[in-house]
Amino acid sequence: FTAALAGILSDEGGAGTALWCTRQANVLGGGLYARGLVGLGVDPGRLVEVVAPSAAERLRVMEEALRCSGLAVAIVELDATRGGEAERIALRRLRLAAEDGGVTGLILRPRAGEAERHAGAVETRWMVSAAPSPNLLSSNPSSQDSSFQDWAPHWRVELAHARNGRRGAWTLAWRSEERRFMIADPGNKLPMSVSTIGNSGIRNLISNVA
Repeated sequence: FTAALAGILSDEGGAGTALWCTRQANVLGGGLYARGLVGLGVDPGRLVEVVAPSAAERLRVMEEALRCSGLAVAIVELDATRGGEAERIALRRLRLAAEDGGVTGLILRPRAGEAERHAGAVETRWMVSAAPSPNLLSSNPSSQDSSFQDWAPHWRVELAHARNGRRGAWTLAWRSEERRFMIADPGNKLPMSVSTIGNSGIRNLISNVA
């Protein structure tokens, strides 16, 4: 989901570059895979990966990235455990950096089922998880069934916080040929959060949902 959103943001206004700041042991499901990223609309040649073991280092990298006008989007992975007052201050600094640099920031945090303590520092907060893909479940991979050929990844997505007050829940499908999301059916509350810093993140997601 995040990679697809990053691809949309990178394409806005030309060939933008994305920065993804990961942790050494990626608790979100492994490392970045170039062929998988291509299928989600991300050009690996326009993606910079920074590996930093500590949350404090990743937040510092993220702050610098948000001030870099050469980037279209910056992504940082944080730990499931909140970092207290130090993290609260860092998130406020990220918001100011995004306003100064005009770069959209995405914050990933696993198992974010509890209420976000620092929601005021972000524009939006999304709860995201994988959802079954109907065409895949109903088709035989060995057959020539067009429904299998039309398979697309699905996510259950809930907009849990938004500065404009609007919330909602959907199941979204990714259409790689069209490079956009489609609404499949309503979703539920889910265990990973994606927060956006900067208005363009929410604006571009909504504009690319059919």
